[in-house]
Amino acid sequence: MVRYHRWMNYAESLGDDFPEKMIAEMEKHKFDKFRIHETGDFYSQEYLQKWIEIAKAFPKVKFLAYTKSWQLDFSELPKNLIVYYSVMPDTKHFPKTKMPYAYVIGKGLTYKSKPKGFVCPYPEKGCDECGYKCWKGDRNVIFKKH
Repeated sequence: MVRYHRWMNYAESLGDDFPEKMIAEMEKHKFDKFRIHETGDFYSQEYLQKWIEIAKAFPKVKFLAYTKSWQLDFSELPKNLIVYYSVMPDTKHFPKTKMPYAYVIGKGLTYKSKPKGFVCPYPEKGCDECGYKCWKGDRNVIFKKH
């Protein structure tokens, strides 16, 4: 059932009217933060541009996403759209960017050099206690594999 809904979401995102539909849906709710993709990624420049348009429609809402789509152009992100490059030990491409990185560390994961950044306290503390440091986008973040 989950797979079906993910495919439906993907199909919706292909439409030219995707930004308008998302904006209309989001206007029904009072978000101050919005996580893009619980799983998935920016699959094309056009799709990224749609999310940029959506984020610009809500300048007071913080948007957060993680990506491995290093080949896309993230140079024109609005300030309220925070995107981290996801880095695993087998990541081969590290784009030259001002965007922060998100590393995953844990059992069986070894990097050539030790990742540097803020270590997320989840699940020990949770986002509320942490103060949502990931949502600031001002530093690398390190997630413990759980």
